[in-house]
Amino acid sequence: MYYRVHAQNVGWMGWAKNGVRSGTAGFGYRLEGIQVVLVPKGAKAPTATYLGIRQASSRPFRQR
Repeated sequence: MYYRVHAQNVGWMGWAKNGVRSGTAGFGYRLEGIQVVLVPKGAKAPTATYLGIRQASSRPFRQR
């Protein structure tokens, strides 16, 4: 399972998996959306542009 979030003032962030943090901390930004993709075990991560949604940051988590 891969997931990524859309954070206020950041946009879509990079893909995360297996309980890795996704989003921001210390900025006070809203979490505005989440995208979850199930892939077969061992398969590659979804691309930066997936189903027409392009990520703005390659990092899944940003902390102040």
